[in-house]
Amino acid sequence: MRFHSQFQHSPSQHTLLRQLAGKRDRTRKESFFLISELATQGVPEFKTLYARLQQQYTHPDAHAFLEKLRVQWEAIQEIETFQQCLDDAELMRELYQLDKPYFETGKKHQNIALVIFTTMYNNFYFSNLVMLALLRQLGISLLFLKDTSYFNYLNGIPGFSEDFSTSSVSIAEFLRNKGIDDIFITGFSSGGFASLLMSNRIQCCGYLGFSIRSDISEQSKLPTGKYMTEEIKAQLDPDVCVDMVKILTEKDDGVQRKVIYGSESKTDEAHARHLASVPGMQISELKECKHTTPALLLENRRLLEEFKSLIF
Repeated sequence: MRFHSQFQHSPSQHTLLRQLAGKRDRTRKESFFLISELATQGVPEFKTLYARLQQQYTHPDAHAFLEKLRVQWEAIQEIETFQQCLDDAELMRELYQLDKPYFETGKKHQNIALVIFTTMYNNFYFSNLVMLALLRQLGISLLFLKDTSYFNYLNGIPGFSEDFSTSSVSIAEFLRNKGIDDIFITGFSSGGFASLLMSNRIQCCGYLGFSIRSDISEQSKLPTGKYMTEEIKAQLDPDVCVDMVKILTEKDDGVQRKVIYGSESKTDEAHARHLASVPGMQISELKECKHTTPALLLENRRLLEEFKSLIF
């Protein structure tokens, strides 16, 4: 069951954005969709459209929205290696391609790897290209996983295997064959639950989750969100439909984990606080933030520091 959305980063979305950019009479909805995507992808066309929409729409709410996008876009521009990544057409093609993992060896710490579970929107809120540029500053090896299905990696990880357990083994073996000694894992939103589960399935040195789910078991009383429906769960192996508190408590693996959630998302807060009793778990709240925790951390120039704290 493939997931499709105009907000999903992909080569076809780039075509749509180009069409909208060239359209003479865009609706308000089209204009604000276009500029929000230009912002999260950090492209230079944002600046021109931003100035035009500021003049065209004078309502305070519109200006507040545009200002938030400007802050995000400028934070992306400050990333040391972003422009280099943006100028690399082949790199862009690989990172925007759906359901195909991307790996690169670190320049300084080849034996350390971070496994990144991207979302069903094929991003980490901002584009995979932005995420790569940010993380390249760590000098470590990077493995981007992608699954743009409703199953969020739990029915197999594209490029590795058609079930989650075998995929976990395959990924660990893939990294060992690359000479990786230390594996760290991160995930956001729809990539969050699988990333947390994998941190228990392979030999992992540390975990960082953003706005994740922690319990999709049959007995769970926590809200699951609009995509992890009963219909989807019915098609998953019961082995992955678990309460991570039970899994992580029954086997104290000594792994240090951190989960960050936004104070204005009650669903994310409930799932994060559910994990509070897990050994080695740190729960961190971002004030005045909803679901998009990586975006706020990027705006505040704190996102890279979170990864530095995780790995070093």
